[in-house]
Amino acid sequence: MTAHRIALSLLVAAALPACTDDTGSSPPDDIPSGPVACKQNEANNDEILACGFGPKLALLGVDSGRIYAVSEPGTFFSIDRASGTTTRLYHSQFQQSLQARKRGTVIRDGHILFPSNFDDGATISAGVLSIAGDVAQDDATVLMRGDRFEPEPTMIDSGSLLYASSIEHGDDFSTFSGRVISISYDGNHVAPVTPDYGMPIGLRSGYLYYLHDHDAKRVPLAGGAAETVVASIAFSAWANDAVGDSYLYGSSDAAPYDLVGFPIMGGAPIPLAALTSNAEIPESPAHDLHIDGNWLYFMRSAGVDDTNSAWTSLWRIRLDGSGQPEFVAVGQEMLAPLFDENFIYLAYNRGGYDTPLEGVISRIAKPPMGVCKHC
Repeated sequence: MTAHRIALSLLVAAALPACTDDTGSSPPDDIPSGPVACKQNEANNDEILACGFGPKLALLGVDSGRIYAVSEPGTFFSIDRASGTTTRLYHSQFQQSLQARKRGTVIRDGHILFPSNFDDGATISAGVLSIAGDVAQDDATVLMRGDRFEPEPTMIDSGSLLYASSIEHGDDFSTFSGRVISISYDGNHVAPVTPDYGMPIGLRSGYLYYLHDHDAKRVPLAGGAAETVVASIAFSAWANDAVGDSYLYGSSDAAPYDLVGFPIMGGAPIPLAALTSNAEIPESPAHDLHIDGNWLYFMRSAGVDDTNSAWTSLWRIRLDGSGQPEFVAVGQEMLAPLFDENFIYLAYNRGGYDTPLEGVISRIAKPPMGVCKHC
């Protein structure tokens, strides 16, 4: 196994006047207008929390009060965890893929922050928008305008600043792949963090980790020179939750799909598993890696080599490689799940054969953590 065959699947205050990205068309009928009686599933042994949505959903975040999500047509909504009530929050007329919305969205103090184009009445601009997470609204608040640095997914939250990839606009009106930028929550502070262009993949122990070309690099949040952590990595999937205290975790992009832990401070990589693929129904490399406790969760898509497969399965493996991959759940058009202390939250489609096709949101109790010898 060579380094170049390894894919690093590492993958509010109002600062400006409110404006809208709504061009005037009516929002789609993709969110149920009232309570829906949901039939429970047996296959995943999961608990259906809400149903009756249009197909294809992306989960954005979960906190103590609500679950936040967005539909493929761009309708943001939230579910009250106590009552189960769904609130349609805001509809965006500027289309993005569900993957882009998921990668670029941050939940902060009950608000949803996301990069987007918007119409300020005079021109179409780009920046970071903010909407409240518990009430319907026609307009979003412009948190930050991307006049010099236009924010792009991915965007991640450090607890004190937002970090986002960017498109940079030069003084000579040129446009090019930009550096990773930091954005304050009020939008008043925007500054480049990395010396070169890249995509943020994680925050850990005072460092911002990012991908630059085929290198995984890091830069101190307090300022300082960037350094290469793992060189010559070809990545093919998205995630930003696979940076551990001592290792970066990734997957090769060619069968057998090796799951590997790359040591941050140097040394030999740790092999976790070699994932096989069915010749009749090919499966993708691992994608959307996520560290939770002593486990690395990952997803695989069946039938096509990307993350928009008809069927996607969720797996986990111990971080030290001392076991085999364990199946967790499977879903149709299922994107990356959410995690809290006790549950894993899923969004997927069901039906379409003898029952209507619908999007559902569910949760499954976390499997026992088990024992990890070297975590």
